[in-house]
Formats: sequence, structure tokens, C-alpha cells
Amino acid sequence: MRDWKGGVSSICRSVLFVLLLIATAFLAPAHAQGINWERYCAPEGRNILLFLDVTTPYDAQDKTILVDGLQRIVSDLKGGDRIIIRTITDSAAHSERLIDKCMPYCPPKGFWEDLLSDCTGGLILNHKRILIAEIRDRARARLDNFTELEFSDIVTTISLVSREELSSKKATEVFVFSDLIENSPFMPGGEFLMLPNADLLKRVADNQLLPQLQGAKAHVFGVGRSGTADRAALPIERLNKILAFWNSLLKDGGSASVDINQNLAVQSN
Repeated sequence: MRDWKGGVSSICRSVLFVLLLIATAFLAPAHAQGINWERYCAPEGRNILLFLDVTTPYDAQDKTILVDGLQRIVSDLKGGDRIIIRTITDSAAHSERLIDKCMPYCPPKGFWEDLLSDCTGGLILNHKRILIAEIRDRARARLDNFTELEFSDIVTTISLVSREELSSKKATEVFVFSDLIENSPFMPGGEFLMLPNADLLKRVADNQLLPQLQGAKAHVFGVGRSGTADRAALPIERLNKILAFWNSLLKDGGSASVDINQNLAVQSN
């Protein structure tokens, strides 16, 4: 009889353990959603804005470049910095905000306030891990769910989103993951590739679509390959034209510096 009761007890403990695991799995996402991310936004923190172009059929090489770039961007984030990730799609009106959160840190408040504060090193480390995982998962999920789009509205999206998301009072870095091949009703791909850059830049200025990048550092990566499924390398003449257009556009929009490459290189502050 004791053996039978012991067996039942063992089964009950096993069932309770499984139920605990299930409850933990459900509670973890709820805990992440319950974090007050605004508490981590510092007045002196930077704005970090990443544009993610989802109009291109990316292959494994592209995704490796993006993952490496994300790692570099995240590793350079300081406590109190705000990171925003917006998509570039077929229309600026369809741009999604994938992330808008601040990097966790404990702001100094004085001896007694710090002593009584619920902000601890362990809490900050846990919240950092949650944020980094969310950045990785949101970006990966968006690329994995890629749908071929007719247009790639890069110029208008960067212009309108920069006005929406950026404050002239904060130091800013803007990152763009894109092949930079514009093809939209505003600037069709044939015109973008064939017309003189001076004419295209005048069109942007005349339509008041210069981005508002007041003193921001601009970093563009993912450039150098065609937007077709074979992802062939661009002819050098075409690549140079694209680079010259975007270098001028970003500087005309107020960027303090512009670097455009296939791979991202972030200089530590």
C-alpha cells in the first residue's frame, strides 16, 4: 500500500512540475510585455533609428550581413538610448514600427534613492536580454515572412519617418539596411537608374521630401547587389550612380556624415 501511495505521490509531483513549466512559458512573455520601457529613456540618451528594407528577396548572404549589422548596432547601445526599427515597404504609409524601446540602465539618483530603488544589476541584465532577443526575433520574423512587392518606396519612407521619429535635441544615428534601389510611383526604377542625379535630387527637394537628419550620423549597409532574385552584383557604373545619389540626399537632409557599404562598420562612441 505504501508503494502504491508513493507512486501516486510521484505522479502528482511530475504533473505539478509539468504544469509549472507550462505556466512559466506563459508568464515569461507576459512579464516581458509588462516592462515599463519608458523608465529607461534618458534625456541625454541617443536616438538610434534603423530602417529595414523588406522589399528585396534576401538570400543567406544578405541575412548574414543584417545579423552582423544588428549585433554591431546593439553592442554599441548605451543605457538610456532609444532604438527604433521601421520597415521600408512599397509605400511610406505601410512602414511598420517593429521596435521602439530604450536600452535598460539604472539612472543615478543619489545615495538613499539608489539604496531603496528597485533598479538592480540583475534586473537590468534581464531586461537587456529581453530587448536584444526581441530585436533579433522581430527582424528575423519580418524577413522570413517576405512577400514580393511591386514597389520599393525608400526616399519617401526615410523622409517621413525621420520627421516622425527623430528629435533635433538628441544625438542621432540612422542606419539603413537596403540595396538603395528606389522604385516607387514618386520615382520609378527606370528613372532612378537612368536620369541624372541632379534631376532626381531636384525632384526630391521640390516635393519637400528631404529627410530631417539634423546632424545625424548615417550608416547604410546591404548595398551592392541587384534587387532581383539572383542578387547579382551591380555593374560598377550603376553602383556609383546609386551611391552618389544617396550620399547627396542624406547630406542634403542634414546628416553630419554618411557611409555606405555592403557590410556595416560601427565606430564606437
